[in-house]
Amino acid sequence: MTMNTSNVGQVVTPAFIDSLDLEIRPKSLFLQVARVLPARKRTGSFTLPAQIATGPTVGWLGEGEVKPVSSMTFDRDIVHMKKCAVLVPFSEELEMDSYLSIPETIRAAIVRAAVEEIDSKMWNGSGGTDAEPFGLLTQSGSFQSVSSTGAIDLDMERMVLALRVANHRATGFVMSEATLHKLQVLKDLDGKPRLPETRTAGAPSFMGIPIFASNNLPITATTDGQESAVIAADWSMVETYIAPSSFMLTDSATIVDGGDEIHLFQRDMKAIRFVQHISDVRVRMPDAVCIMSDVETAI
Repeated sequence: MTMNTSNVGQVVTPAFIDSLDLEIRPKSLFLQVARVLPARKRTGSFTLPAQIATGPTVGWLGEGEVKPVSSMTFDRDIVHMKKCAVLVPFSEELEMDSYLSIPETIRAAIVRAAVEEIDSKMWNGSGGTDAEPFGLLTQSGSFQSVSSTGAIDLDMERMVLALRVANHRATGFVMSEATLHKLQVLKDLDGKPRLPETRTAGAPSFMGIPIFASNNLPITATTDGQESAVIAADWSMVETYIAPSSFMLTDSATIVDGGDEIHLFQRDMKAIRFVQHISDVRVRMPDAVCIMSDVETAI
């Protein structure tokens, strides 16, 4: 569905628009744990310096000697902006006859759908020339990895250690709801829970590191059962660029749905348009992320 906005009249208050960003970000797990930065642009791509490709050489010298000069080079990341959007038309009769606020009801439904779609593609988006962003798990070939031994708590300790060896601090675990449930019911030889009843920042924690659960981490079927991923990372190194949401309610546009033109004003209709620009997921230092991709989710 498309909209001709050359003759659009906006009939919605600024507060109706501005509060949308305040709802989307807190409800998206990825936008909670990752670093979210204001977008430099809404379309196209931009280039950012990446980690050091060739570092400086430090030498020894005597007192009064000239200090050595050493050049260094950086890699670069090309970040693409992507866009998700929707148009929702409705009749004025529906709005007048309903005891609900139809624009507010549609707006709430758009928020739920946008959060679900953004969160899904921030983890799993294919990126590249596709319309959707380049997700974190799609880039996993460049990250640190740990293979599951079946003892998930010990494996998570190994992930934290791998990050420490690379001079990074794990600031959070992310796993599927099924994996978290498996972890919560595990017992040691004395019958005590392997995951202590401790919480960090309101979330379950392990080794003092908060655990966040997402239903958007893929669970795949294998010959051994269901498997999913656990991610440990210094999340300050994982970032995305986002522009303010564009939200418009109009009664004077022409929209195209399946080849049919709908003139809203002529048909006593209105339409809500939502647009969100957000970039690929960018990892500034790949060794700041450790993934265990073969965790069995069955109890």
